[in-house]
Amino acid sequence: MCREKERLKANIEDIVDVAVESLLNSGFYKWLSPTAESVKQAFKLRMLGHRDNIDNLLYTTSALEDMLLLTMDEDLKDFLLRNNFKADNLIDHKKLIEMSEVEK
Repeated sequence: MCREKERLKANIEDIVDVAVESLLNSGFYKWLSPTAESVKQAFKLRMLGHRDNIDNLLYTTSALEDMLLLTMDEDLKDFLLRNNFKADNLIDHKKLIEMSEVEK
């Protein structure tokens, strides 16, 4: 049993290594740094009651940069809509797969 766990752990680490390498070098993703405006907007979301500061920064940065945000967080989407923010830049993994199949 112990050897199986060790082998599984090593396999997961290999998978993570490949995934990180893909993210960093694929050119598919654009890496961003939050701007002062995105931080201010994220703080506004926090003051309105959305407690996940990372999601707030990701959302505001993607919205200000006119980019898609890959998330399965329905609570975030509901919060944004209830507070009159756009949520059309939020997509889930199913929509991402659909979009990638159309591009083929």
